[in-house]
Amino acid sequence: MQDVQDVQPLLDGQDVQNYYNPPAPDGVPRWFYLVMGFVVLGFVLICVLVVLALAGGGVFSRPTPTPQAPQLIVTPSSGLPGTTITVEGTNWPPYVAVEVILINLRTGRQMLPPAATVLVKEDGTFNIALILGEGWSGHEGVDVLVQAPSVDVLMTQRFTFTETPTASPTTTIEPSETPSPTLTGTPMPTETPTPTVEPTFTPSPTPDPGAWYGQYYTNTSLSGVPALVRNDPRLDFNWGRGGPATGFPVDNFSARWTRTLAFEGGMYRFSVTVDDGARLFINDRLIIDEWRTGGRRTVTADLMLLTGNYVLRVEYFESTGQALLQVGWEKQTAFTDWKGEYWSNRTLEGIPVLVRNDVRVDFNWGTDAPYPGMPVDNFSARWTRTMAFEAGTYRFRLLVDDGARLWIDNQLVIDEWRDGAERERTADVTLAAGAHSVRVDYYESAGNARVRLTWEKVTPTFPDWKGEYWNNTMLSGTPVLVRNDPTIDFNWGKNAPTVGLPADNFSVRWTRELTVTAGVYRFMAVADDGIRIYVNGTLILDEWRISAGDVTYQREVQLGAGKHTIVVEYFELEGNALVKVSIDRIGDLPTSTPTITPTPTITLTPTVTPTLTPTLSPTPTLSPTPTETPTVTPTPTDTPPSSSANP
Repeated sequence: MQDVQDVQPLLDGQDVQNYYNPPAPDGVPRWFYLVMGFVVLGFVLICVLVVLALAGGGVFSRPTPTPQAPQLIVTPSSGLPGTTITVEGTNWPPYVAVEVILINLRTGRQMLPPAATVLVKEDGTFNIALILGEGWSGHEGVDVLVQAPSVDVLMTQRFTFTETPTASPTTTIEPSETPSPTLTGTPMPTETPTPTVEPTFTPSPTPDPGAWYGQYYTNTSLSGVPALVRNDPRLDFNWGRGGPATGFPVDNFSARWTRTLAFEGGMYRFSVTVDDGARLFINDRLIIDEWRTGGRRTVTADLMLLTGNYVLRVEYFESTGQALLQVGWEKQTAFTDWKGEYWSNRTLEGIPVLVRNDVRVDFNWGTDAPYPGMPVDNFSARWTRTMAFEAGTYRFRLLVDDGARLWIDNQLVIDEWRDGAERERTADVTLAAGAHSVRVDYYESAGNARVRLTWEKVTPTFPDWKGEYWNNTMLSGTPVLVRNDPTIDFNWGKNAPTVGLPADNFSVRWTRELTVTAGVYRFMAVADDGIRIYVNGTLILDEWRISAGDVTYQREVQLGAGKHTIVVEYFELEGNALVKVSIDRIGDLPTSTPTITPTPTITLTPTVTPTLTPTLSPTPTLSPTPTETPTVTPTPTDTPPSSSANP
């Protein structure tokens, strides 16, 4: 049986509301549970908000970082003519070239070309030092303009020239009186000692931008005020056991030289010959460090420089003994392989920021730059080289990402000047024996950067005319070029047929096996200068003479069905070069006279120019040969009379 709830009757005097809502039993009150519920609910809500915020749910708005504007700092902001200023930038777009241009306040004109060009580093900073030379004497100041043309950023700071201070009078050190001691005997006159006055050297207030600004110190630590300041045209000193100047110490001295120089992009070898210690800085970067005592020695360092201005600083100290310092450099200009020129733009424009010798054109930079300091995207390069080739046909292969062009002897061979993923293009080029110039132009847009050039010699075939070219007019010796020519239709003008051949005094022989149907064929030719044509070894046209190319020669020949050997010979003496040959079928063979052999029947047609005197006498037909040859026996053909054989 199911349990039945025991319901007690309402007692007398008991309130109905209390009956149905009895008071809570003794213990925790109800409000406590209500408060705890709100606490738990709030804790859960806070946890949900934190999770959403960490997951980027956008519950809490994040402040959008405001890009910082480019900054330009010129230090110091004032000084005398000859002051070295430092031009610094922060928050500039990385990997762009910035130009530093000085503006003459008197005229308001920009002094071009720029005083310096420098690439912005990856962190958006750049730094370059300049010397405002003696030529600014008398000017109130100069505006230093820095611009990045590629991103349209331009800023200006002013440098103010201070007045040249008047020379302070030299203080004369007077000897001090020494009191005479009291003597017990006859007083003797006391000799007053003359104090030793150290030599003073007058600093030069105006450094020469065409020389080294030298500061000399009477200690080995380059400390204090220099005792001597002067312009040194070169750093080539062999003081031996002497000093830099009269009255200057011969030992325990030091010197510092600074100079701003423009360098073309390329590899440079810097050398320092020293006794005792020296060090070389370029744009505050330590290149050679020989800061120690020691005898004469020469130290070199190779450094790749981009095109621009660089601040060179040389520091030197002499301890004892011999004193020697020689500093020099030379550009490694020998390009034993490919001369590689690199630009920080896609258009090969301006002065290349880097020029170097590249062993081969085969680079896979990926997403890196060709050289530190260059951009990883939007750059271009050009490689040039002259090489010797044997006569023949070569297959060139160009692999590229993004765009490239291949030039052979200044003729465009492959043109892939467009954005695109890695791809390979090929071109077959016939070259004469000798030297040929090869050039590869390349640009990188974005993403991966890849370029490679290879080639191999291939065996030529002659499906059309086999052209043999000589560098003489007699077709003698070994031809310098053999190639397939689809047609004999050339108008070279005053140019050569190809590189390796002269523009004048050359000759050509074209040979071809022509399969024809039996019929009458018209040979037409135009030449400047001479031409002759053979059919199966028989001379049918002989114009082997100087000509202006204004006459069209015609010969009509009867040919039997089958293969016939056609030979065209041509020479060019001087002036314009022109040759054209065509062969057309103009009709059937005469039915009354069977063709026994392929010996041609020649009919001469008057030329376009009435004054032309043909060299061959017209004959209706050639005498038939009584002996039949299997290769020339006439055979019936289904080819309609209108058929023709064109080279």
